[in-house]
Amino acid sequence: MAWPRPSTYTEPVAHPASWLSFVGLPVAIAGLAACDGPGAPAPAATRLVVAVWTDLAIPAQLGLVEFRLEQDREQVRNVRPLDPRGHAQPIVSDLDLGFLDRTRSLELRVVGHTREIDDAPTLVVVERRLRFARLPPGTSAVAVTLEARCAGIACPGDWTCVAGRCERPDVPESALATSADALPPDPLQGLVAGQPVEGCASDADCEDGDPCTIDRCSTNRCSREAPWWDCVPCVTDADCPPSGDPCLAAFCRDGSVCWRRTVRPGTRCDDDDDPCTVQCCRELSVCMTFDVCAEPDVPTGCDP
Repeated sequence: MAWPRPSTYTEPVAHPASWLSFVGLPVAIAGLAACDGPGAPAPAATRLVVAVWTDLAIPAQLGLVEFRLEQDREQVRNVRPLDPRGHAQPIVSDLDLGFLDRTRSLELRVVGHTREIDDAPTLVVVERRLRFARLPPGTSAVAVTLEARCAGIACPGDWTCVAGRCERPDVPESALATSADALPPDPLQGLVAGQPVEGCASDADCEDGDPCTIDRCSTNRCSREAPWWDCVPCVTDADCPPSGDPCLAAFCRDGSVCWRRTVRPGTRCDDDDDPCTVQCCRELSVCMTFDVCAEPDVPTGCDP
């Protein structure tokens, strides 16, 4: 046992001493001295490293992850706030068992919460439960997924949601690794919101060969931007038709397809032949009109 428990006996039970007790006493004392000697190695602390992968958006959907390792009424708890600029995966927590008994059943709860905003309480987005019959001595590592398919799903009894379905939470010892580095690289296998995508390290890894899309890599996930205008093949900028918007310039991207980009803020636009008005593009590609006669001291930011 990891901690002392009171005996079930209420009265002491007397036993007559045997002469064999006194014969073995020196040997027992010597054994205890050997175990407690300065050269005896300290037992390795039992630890559980939890590596979490998620396909929920950070921080829009997921702001912090809570880890609770429970046994009877004892608990080891850790909370990991996530970086609002985007958090690298896996999200790792190292739990020291402390007074928990590794030789008995333990339950791990991994709970994904919304991010903290001021003093408002966070909300539970998704929860995953794992049950271990025992843990080996030393360090063990386990992979956990917090999936969009399980968000808001309450499983009956002590079951848990895995891949959108309720399953039993039992984890075999064979699923444990000796460290987080020894775990599979991505248990979600490149799923985002339940849909398969390509894992990537750079924009080049996301290139799909379609000149009418811009392919980008962000947090190891590919995204594709398709234009809302007609896709026109080109060789030079002269091959591209005007955009129809004075604050958007057409150009030949990579010498293959016409694209559009915003012009520099301050560029003149939509001249209405009124000497008292000046029009120019401002931020967000908006063509704004300024009345220079009514308010001559107001800066327009327009090019001369």
